[in-house]
Amino acid sequence: MSDKLKLFLKNRADEAPPAPIMVDAKNFAGLNRATLFDPTNNLTVRVILTPGVTPGTVIALFWSKAGDEANAQNITFFPNVISADDKAVAYKDIFVDTAQLDIVDGNTTVFYTLATVLGGNVEKSLSVEFLVKTTVPGGIDTDPTTPNINESLFAPDVNQKEVDKGNINNVFATIKAYKNMTVGDKVTLSWAGVQDANYVITASDLNKSIVIPVTEDTIKKAGDYSEAIIRYEIRDTVNNWSLWSRSTTVSIDVEESIFTAPYAQEAIDNHITINSLNNKDVHIIIPVYTGIKLGDVVTLKWTGGQLLPTNMEHTLVGSEHKYGYVFVIPYSQIRVMGGETVTVYYEVNGKKSQKTNLSIIGNLIRLPKPFAPQAPTEVLDLNSIPATDDFLVQLDRNVNLVAEDLVTLYVSGTTSEGEYFDLFNLPHPVTALEVGKVLTIAIAQDKITMMAGGSLAITYRVTGKTSEDISLSYPLELMLLPLNNNLPAPTLVEMVNAGILNPMDADINGEVHVRVGSYPNKVRKDGIQCYWRGEVNYDPEDIIVKNGVDDNFFTIPKDIVQQSIGGWVEVFYEVDNPVGDIFFSNRLIFQVTEELPAPTVDQAVGSTITLGQVPASGATVTIPAGAKLKESDVVTLRWTGTGPTNTTEEIHSVTNIESGQPLTLTIKYEYVAASKGELISVDYIIRRADGGTQFFSPKNSYDVVSVPVSGKLKVMGARFSPGNSYGFGNINSKYITALSSDTNKLLDGAEWQYAGDSNWKQGARFRDVSPERMLRVKTVDDRVTLSACNVAGNGVTVDPAFAVRLNNGHIIAWGSAALGGTISSTFLTLDDVVFVAAAETAFAALRSTGNVVSWGQAPYGAISDSIANLRDITQIAASGFAFAALRKNGSVVAWGGDATLGGVVPGEIASLTNITKVVGGEKGFVAFLKTGGIVSWGALALPAEIQQFTDIIDVQSALGSFVALRKNNTVVGWGNVIPQIIAARTDIVELMASTNNSYVAKCSNGALVAWGGYGGVIPADIVGFTDIVDVVSTSNTYIALRNNGTVVAWGNDTTVVNGIAAQAAMLDDIVQVCATGSAVAVLRKNGMVVTWGNSAYGGDTSMLQSSLTNVQALYSTSTAFLALTKDNRVVTWGDPTGGGDSSKVQPYISGQLSYEMTPL
Repeated sequence: MSDKLKLFLKNRADEAPPAPIMVDAKNFAGLNRATLFDPTNNLTVRVILTPGVTPGTVIALFWSKAGDEANAQNITFFPNVISADDKAVAYKDIFVDTAQLDIVDGNTTVFYTLATVLGGNVEKSLSVEFLVKTTVPGGIDTDPTTPNINESLFAPDVNQKEVDKGNINNVFATIKAYKNMTVGDKVTLSWAGVQDANYVITASDLNKSIVIPVTEDTIKKAGDYSEAIIRYEIRDTVNNWSLWSRSTTVSIDVEESIFTAPYAQEAIDNHITINSLNNKDVHIIIPVYTGIKLGDVVTLKWTGGQLLPTNMEHTLVGSEHKYGYVFVIPYSQIRVMGGETVTVYYEVNGKKSQKTNLSIIGNLIRLPKPFAPQAPTEVLDLNSIPATDDFLVQLDRNVNLVAEDLVTLYVSGTTSEGEYFDLFNLPHPVTALEVGKVLTIAIAQDKITMMAGGSLAITYRVTGKTSEDISLSYPLELMLLPLNNNLPAPTLVEMVNAGILNPMDADINGEVHVRVGSYPNKVRKDGIQCYWRGEVNYDPEDIIVKNGVDDNFFTIPKDIVQQSIGGWVEVFYEVDNPVGDIFFSNRLIFQVTEELPAPTVDQAVGSTITLGQVPASGATVTIPAGAKLKESDVVTLRWTGTGPTNTTEEIHSVTNIESGQPLTLTIKYEYVAASKGELISVDYIIRRADGGTQFFSPKNSYDVVSVPVSGKLKVMGARFSPGNSYGFGNINSKYITALSSDTNKLLDGAEWQYAGDSNWKQGARFRDVSPERMLRVKTVDDRVTLSACNVAGNGVTVDPAFAVRLNNGHIIAWGSAALGGTISSTFLTLDDVVFVAAAETAFAALRSTGNVVSWGQAPYGAISDSIANLRDITQIAASGFAFAALRKNGSVVAWGGDATLGGVVPGEIASLTNITKVVGGEKGFVAFLKTGGIVSWGALALPAEIQQFTDIIDVQSALGSFVALRKNNTVVGWGNVIPQIIAARTDIVELMASTNNSYVAKCSNGALVAWGGYGGVIPADIVGFTDIVDVVSTSNTYIALRNNGTVVAWGNDTTVVNGIAAQAAMLDDIVQVCATGSAVAVLRKNGMVVTWGNSAYGGDTSMLQSSLTNVQALYSTSTAFLALTKDNRVVTWGDPTGGGDSSKVQPYISGQLSYEMTPL
């Protein structure tokens, strides 16, 4: 400790202890999202210890909002006692698991208290105040298919699309206002990889576009490009990173390069997607350049990345001067460049060509971090390593090294004073004897001793023997304890393998024993206290040394050992000698693990179980011999899915002949089949015969799929459009279908995933519960991305309208002007709309900026300034005559009709901040809560008995009522009474549809049940069907789609019901049903459309058959239909004034309204 620091601490001895230091915030204004939500890292809080603080002092840590310390949260951490080691370095680092923190954006304080003994006087420290900010500039990216790119950030707008010497001094980039724009944000422009230009946001810039000049120096530093990639990134004051924006390209010609830029054959719009390469090489094309001739020396060069391909040189020979030359870049070099944007150019006899930017899309492939066996908790105590031993670094055998690979260790560190050093690089050629084994590299202790009390960072790079394969590892980060003169660490009698205690190696009583051997100056009457610190703490009784020669042993009971399973433990001891001196030992650090091997499924390939490979008897699960099974051990094999139909256990008592052998058990096929499309886990429990001790194995997880499908996809069916026309029932289909474009057959193996999700669901049909999100569909070798729902239709009895979101983010409408068919000129200029919702007589649109606009029949389309100015709206929903919006903080606002129509949120609901989703009904809304419960407002009050439920999973509305589905497969309702025969059922699995006064639901056996008027009685010839997959409705009639591609109908509208016999009875290839108030249109697998019903409502398409081809989806208002085609045509028909006549807007919507994804 420096004299200056000692004097400082001395002067403060009688004052409050100094404020803690937030180590993770030392370079910024506070803590960011990545730091607070990273499950792999703890938060480090450093407490400076004044001279008056003694070992044994108990420390408590507190976290609170600034100014609210009285309600501070007590933070759990271990160990919470000041040790001699802490005192030696004059500080204690506390590692905080952030999962326990109440994280709220804003100024936050942390302080601590010190108590000399547990329950004694408590001394409170000064507080440190810092900013917590978890909102990311630009918002959270919702499209993980483009790593390191935030699709929510617009590309910069460069005023000069072609930059040359004449305009080089007049170049600037305009950055549009972005989500979560905050004072202090630093916007950095990347001009073809050169990042010299940046801009710091001020208060006057908020919610406005900013302009960043690009200097001549920056342009010249980047050089010439045929297509230079221009993009930007944003970092706020706490270093939240936006990722990179979408990019634009410009041509640069300021160097007078006479050679045309190279290009990558595999690149699309200057982007190479690693996954699309399918392990194949990349070809860089050198075109026929000006003056090309035999003997030219062409050198391909790369800049701008971390791991770049090596420069390649070639002399033109033969006919290469006629056709140019191709450099082949091995896939092994490209795959390690994920997330990079690099520059490629070539030189001819030393003269440079124009340059090309390439963005490599994909996650950077990194090797696993190395391991330090002497620091299993990543805390290295050099005191515990004998001076004659080396420090060891190991690489797992899964790194797959081969002979002649070169492994290079890179070691850097920070001293206890905070000074950084690049210490050394250590190359290690791999020998044939080391292949397939854990590779151990020894480092002499004296090379790292100077870092004691600081930290080390160790990475390694593997260079293939051909010099083509270069891979970099993740870093191993070690904290080094200070050097001391402690006593030698204790040992464990039952520890067979260093660093691991296996409870199965405990003695017959399940106990283990700590041995304290010889230590310097060990004498009779020394008092030894042993400490066991881990998941559970234990202090055995003290031992008084009888002589200085014998070993001393402490017994650790079975229950302490059992409670420590799965965690790390530190064991050390304290010696109090007869003259009053106190000494501490070094620590024995180890993991308590049963070391049971995970079970495996024999029919699995990797982590996938294909049902076609599972026999009728079921899946075979093998428990390896490493489980060391003994006679009479009881094994419980667990297959865990998402519910009771795919979760089971098999219990088996081990026989004598099975002892010590692998054990195979069978999971019945019915449970395996019920797991299709799910991620399941398999593990087992062993209850040992000797004493009944239980041991738990690790889990293996598997995706259960049907036979993987390949081939090209054809995806059909509208994105679900909720809340269009409550006066005419739930007229919309909820399911989308995946077909083979070659055979038109259903693809049971198709996989579905919403943008932003990590899991895929499998099946030929997909229920669209989040239509506001992009939806991905894939097979083995094809992938389609569907646009978020971009069509909304409203309506009552007459004159409804359509409103659509175009591919470029603009909105347009047609139909009845009174009901929203005309949009103001201001709204027409919006180019950032992401979703449109429809009430019966109005529309609302959500913008990417987080605010909303609304239009249509007054007052239902009128929005107040207070709501229009909000910038944190994440979802919008419509009722019959009002709209509601969910805010980022979990609260809701509403507008439109009066309180009886849902346009006013009651105070007790407006104050809630735990709402997750809002859905609308005819005269009100229902909001889902994080608790699993719901709240409701509008004309229908939620009964008290339903308010108490915390297991609501879905809600359906009719004209004057709601029905809710619970997790226990029962339904409850309000507005209208649910018949007792329905309320008593415990097998309802899905709410399918509703008319004005009835509901249809599906049971677990696939059959339908219905209740209420207008379609509440299912005919006898339909009630027995168990293969109905989707149901739509008019105000009084249901139309149901069966899995075999046929349709059936029942209800009051005889035009609709009887029309099936004439128009659709023979069809068996229907994939979507769509309805207006009194007509039906069905979409066939071949892209054709068949209609029937009232011609005024769209029931006649006889004049449109030539246009209704290659249709992918059908939408409707209450009186008109709309079809989207594969070639981006928009076809409408039905009531001309209700959306059926789109002739005036066709120039704007044709080619601009796509079913499949087109970026904004």
